[in-house]
Amino acid sequence: MLLAGGMVLGDAMSDQLLCLVANTITDLVHGQGVWVIALTFVTLMWIIGNFISHTVSAIILIPVVASVAQVSGVGHTLLLVMTTTLIDSGAMGLPVSSFPNAQVLSFTTKCFFVCLA
Repeated sequence: MLLAGGMVLGDAMSDQLLCLVANTITDLVHGQGVWVIALTFVTLMWIIGNFISHTVSAIILIPVVASVAQVSGVGHTLLLVMTTTLIDSGAMGLPVSSFPNAQVLSFTTKCFFVCLA
């Protein structure tokens, strides 16, 4: 029953809620530079990526990032999408929020203790 539940969640949010989020963020960052917009999305992705899986956070936020980048006219859509995606991979404050987080935590912990020995 939980198989692909994150994908369904991301798809369910992609209709109206993400349009509302995209419009709100566009209003907030209108007229700002590309680095301010990137910092906004990096912070948002880092916060969301800590609580839900990386796949779901990417499904939810990457279309918003692309939409805001195109509407705001900064011209760096690829830079914003790639920066946000890389931060999504690094957002791991809560190691048990998803299976990939738990797996990466166990691997890094194992490597750390092997290096100490």
